[in-house]
Amino acid sequence: MTEQLSYKQLNLFTWQSERIEKGWKTLASFQFIDSIQIFNEVIKQDCFDLEAKHGIEAAEYFSQTFIYCETIEKDKAIKYLYSAIYSFCFKKSWGPQFLLEKLLAKVISEAELIKLFYIEEITIADIYIKIKQLEKAKVALINQLKTNSTNTILLIKLANTQWELSELKEANYYYLKALLLEPNKVIAEIIKNKKIVTLINKYGTEMAPAWGWIYGVFPLIDIESYTEIISKNKGCHAYNLLFLSENTDRKSNLTLIVNLRKQIKLEFPELYEAYFDLLKNRKI
Repeated sequence: MTEQLSYKQLNLFTWQSERIEKGWKTLASFQFIDSIQIFNEVIKQDCFDLEAKHGIEAAEYFSQTFIYCETIEKDKAIKYLYSAIYSFCFKKSWGPQFLLEKLLAKVISEAELIKLFYIEEITIADIYIKIKQLEKAKVALINQLKTNSTNTILLIKLANTQWELSELKEANYYYLKALLLEPNKVIAEIIKNKKIVTLINKYGTEMAPAWGWIYGVFPLIDIESYTEIISKNKGCHAYNLLFLSENTDRKSNLTLIVNLRKQIKLEFPELYEAYFDLLKNRKI
């Protein structure tokens, strides 16, 4: 008798689990009425099933959200949906998180149709990152930077994304660019490359690019087009002096090279000592 009861309980548990899974998958396809029906079937068998109750709550909430979105302009609807998603308390179990992922994917697809990059305080790239689609996040950021190549916040986001994709050389290039353009806007704590964080903590955001090259973290790139920034930013100026010293032709401009290194020694003595050690090791 006990074995028979256990068998029935096991069958009921299996059925419940399968219906709960079906309910969440149906809800994640935005078939709200059908999903509510499935969850209600479960509750008829077990009125204490919290997962089914949460599913009904989510279905009713997002059903009303979708209905309202149909009545307003597309860009406002996308922002309203995103706001609604983050106003709803999703449980951490598989079903609610699966629904959350599909809702965020819908926000992205709708936004891309009308080329909307910013949604409230975040970007399409941020949402891609939330659902672990880093390659798509990278593409979205690169495309946006084509129209705003000096946006420091986007540069750091792109660098972090590429770091997570193990594109370390490319990531360091964008970290460098952000530090050269607007060092005061770079927050060390959000940078994924901990070597750069260490440099910033020791030398500050302004001087991090120059010291980063000394320690082999950053490349030396031509920043001639940053003329206005070089004149106002001592770190950018120091980095540029290193670039010019390293890239001026020795045969035809030896005097210029000597003068550049004298200038580094005069203006940035600690940096010069480290640079001079590099030169000695190279026997230059």
